[in-house]
Amino acid sequence: MTRITVNGGKAHQEQPDSIDKLMEALDAHTLDPRFERYADKFISKDQESGTTRFFGSFVDAQRMFDLRTDERGLIEQLSSAIQKNRSTEQYKQARAASARHH
Repeated sequence: MTRITVNGGKAHQEQPDSIDKLMEALDAHTLDPRFERYADKFISKDQESGTTRFFGSFVDAQRMFDLRTDERGLIEQLSSAIQKNRSTEQYKQARAASARHH
C-alpha cells in the first residue's frame, strides 16, 4: 500500500504527481538539507503501521513530497535515490550553506 499525501508543487487538495515524477526530481534537483533534522534524513519508519514515510523538499525546485508505503521495492528505490542525491556535491554545498545560517 502506498499513500501519497503530497508530491509536486501542487496544493494539498490537488492530485499529486506520480512516483516516476518524484524519481525524476530526485535525479535532477537538490534535496533541502534542512530535512536532515527529521527522523532519518528524509525517511522515517513507523513501527506501528509497518510503513516507511518519505518526506522533504528541494532547494532548487518548488516541489515537496510526503508519502508512506509498505512496498519493499519502492522503499529500496526511494531510499537509494535519496542517498544518491545526498552524496552529490550540490547537496553538500547546500548543507554547508544551511549550517552557516543556523
